[in-house]
Amino acid sequence: MPLVTDLPGAPEEPIETITEIAKPEWQDIIVDTTYDPDSTILVNIEGSPWTVDYFSQVLNSDSALSGQSVNREAIYQQYAKINSMILKVTTPLAQTQDDETKAMVVTGAANVYPFLIPNAGDMFLADIGDGREAVFQITNSERKTIFKNTCYSIEYMLIDYATDLRKGDLLSKVVKEYFYVNSYLMYGRNPLVTKEEWINMTALGEIRTLLTNEYFDHFSSTEYKTLMLPDQTHPTYDPFLMKNITKFFSNKDSFKIRMNRILNCDGDEGTLSPTIWDAMVKRDARVTRRMAKQVGVVPVSTFPWDPVFEGIYYSGFSYVVYPTDPVYGIDKPTYMTRKQVRPNVLKPSKIPSIIGTLDGVALITPVLTDTYYIFSEAFYTQTSPGQSVLELCVWDYLSHKAIETHKLVALANDVDNWGEMERFYFIPFILILIKACIGSD
Repeated sequence: MPLVTDLPGAPEEPIETITEIAKPEWQDIIVDTTYDPDSTILVNIEGSPWTVDYFSQVLNSDSALSGQSVNREAIYQQYAKINSMILKVTTPLAQTQDDETKAMVVTGAANVYPFLIPNAGDMFLADIGDGREAVFQITNSERKTIFKNTCYSIEYMLIDYATDLRKGDLLSKVVKEYFYVNSYLMYGRNPLVTKEEWINMTALGEIRTLLTNEYFDHFSSTEYKTLMLPDQTHPTYDPFLMKNITKFFSNKDSFKIRMNRILNCDGDEGTLSPTIWDAMVKRDARVTRRMAKQVGVVPVSTFPWDPVFEGIYYSGFSYVVYPTDPVYGIDKPTYMTRKQVRPNVLKPSKIPSIIGTLDGVALITPVLTDTYYIFSEAFYTQTSPGQSVLELCVWDYLSHKAIETHKLVALANDVDNWGEMERFYFIPFILILIKACIGSD
């Protein structure tokens, strides 16, 4: 007999149910909307890198594909030479022997980046691993996909060692010469540059390291632990330069960068106004339509004096660069007003009586020619003629146009002739342009 008996009409016990969050056969579909150009994706093609000097046949409608013929006149067989080109080897060099002639046949295969269409009969010079250079001929070329940006696979065989006769004949038939810059592929740029461009880029790489170290060695203040405007009667700080320059340079560029701190200028919306530095950071010419263009200075006494926040009031500086035409956001100005800005207090540096030129255009316009910030009124109004070479290069950068390397070389070589204020403001722009031009990190 049970100890407990259910009463008549008692509710039934609930049946346990198992809730399925999703059916096992259901699978989610995640769509990545990020667009990556094919040219940048194809940088990571299969194979091990092998640096060669490539000789691409110069063909026309009447030309036939053929390998190097030593006895053929140069006018009938012409090449475009690509120095230090990289092949991605998929099949290493393999040796086989002809049973009848006992001759050794050396073959291999590789992938080629999409900037070049290789043809059967193209030649290249390469180190074969024993200290000797050999001449190879492309025997077969295959397009890998139907897409516009696609790589090619090639097969090649060793023709001969790079004797004076073989190599001299190839070089005598070169009508175009290029240098290969592998880093350009990452940026979607054509990796082939002319010899003049290559020389300029090599020089700019050396100049960049030298100028960066010289700049931070010279303008880093040990007393104030930051960058300070030179040649001024009172210590003056530029918050716009300092808060943006650290976005372009790091400790690996110069160990002295880490000793330059960004001082606290909070408390006024005017110091948050976008300037030409913000346009450089974003590399967007549209920023220039709404930004502060003219500047003066304000005394540090007009900033908050609460020591808890380590404001610039206690930094030891006397003045702070401040826009006479500040661009405010939704917040209203709190401490400074336009009437407190002193537009003509900064002291210009001594500059040479003759400013360097390039093709009849002045390399620079002195910083304090007018009250416009760093660059001249002609720069901000895009008046031409009237802009300097540097100002024109900056607009090319903001507009994503190609920057002519010979202009940067001319600017960098003329730096020692500039005044202190010009070097203080213009050298960072030159370094930014060099970095964009040579594509280094």
